[in-house]
Amino acid sequence: MKKILILLVLCWSVSAMAQKNDQFTRVEHQSFDAPEGTILSINSSFGKLTFVRATGAVIDVKATAIANVGSKALADKILDAISISMKQKGDRVILKTDIGNMPDKKGETSFEVNYEIALPSYVNLVIEHSFGDIALDEVAGNADIDLDYGAMYAKKLNGSEIRLQLDFSKATVEMLSPARVDISYSSFELGKGNGLLVLHSEFSNCEIESAERAEVSSSYDEVNIENLQKLEYNGSFSTLKIGTVDLELKAEASYGGVTVEKLGKDFQLLDASISFGGFKVRNSNEINFKQIDVSTEMGGFSYPKRFSINQKEVEITSARYRGGNSNGTAQLLKAYVEQGELEIN
Repeated sequence: MKKILILLVLCWSVSAMAQKNDQFTRVEHQSFDAPEGTILSINSSFGKLTFVRATGAVIDVKATAIANVGSKALADKILDAISISMKQKGDRVILKTDIGNMPDKKGETSFEVNYEIALPSYVNLVIEHSFGDIALDEVAGNADIDLDYGAMYAKKLNGSEIRLQLDFSKATVEMLSPARVDISYSSFELGKGNGLLVLHSEFSNCEIESAERAEVSSSYDEVNIENLQKLEYNGSFSTLKIGTVDLELKAEASYGGVTVEKLGKDFQLLDASISFGGFKVRNSNEINFKQIDVSTEMGGFSYPKRFSINQKEVEITSARYRGGNSNGTAQLLKAYVEQGELEIN
């Protein structure tokens, strides 16, 4: 009983010490002219970047350095170690956070540097941010965003040149214009992609509701796409799941799986290379192909009876299936299967 009481007292003491921390802040504020063509460059860490729409052709920046500690003396040392630079050079507005030597107080040093930025939607963004979050509304200008160990939400990224780099991070984008997205050990969620999406991913999870065209390179991922028109996919040790692909699917997959729930009624081209994995189309929508050419090496190919296979060459470890229907609505089914399975229903 005495040990339990001592433990409770110790827990209360630690909790009470944690609750003694106060918040000390330093606020810096500056505004810049921002005509069309302005570039906002940000290099920051340990905090949140929040972007809102400005009412005029200005960029308004409020930066808040925060120290959550138990004494003003310690807070002053922490805040003095945080340098916030804001300047304008030509068409570029530059914001930078530098973190100097922090006091050696293990468990007592807690700080963050948050930016609240009001800007016109046409401003071009170049952002390098780590250990913090990014919240964006609508960006009509170009955007080049590099995020490490953070989370990002964007309502619309509609510029003509969009690039996202995510490492150990999570990003949610509701609407995206043509873009290149590179992610590693991260999570990427997209509502709607307009134009071409170029996605390079490894050790990550990708969720896409809809896209017009996509080029996806994937390693050790889970990629789920609900609907898209055209896809070029190269995956290894990954799982790709597609709801509906409307027109074309070109895929190279090894040591992984590809599942397509449905082909669109106007589907035209399926070109697949599968090794040590499976490729399944659950519903081919009664489509017939004008030309079919499928080869297997220690693999399998199953297909609906309506497919016109008029040449079938079968050997001990290989086979080739050729044929087609001149009245088919789709142009070509071409596949190579090595130690895997192609199944079309």
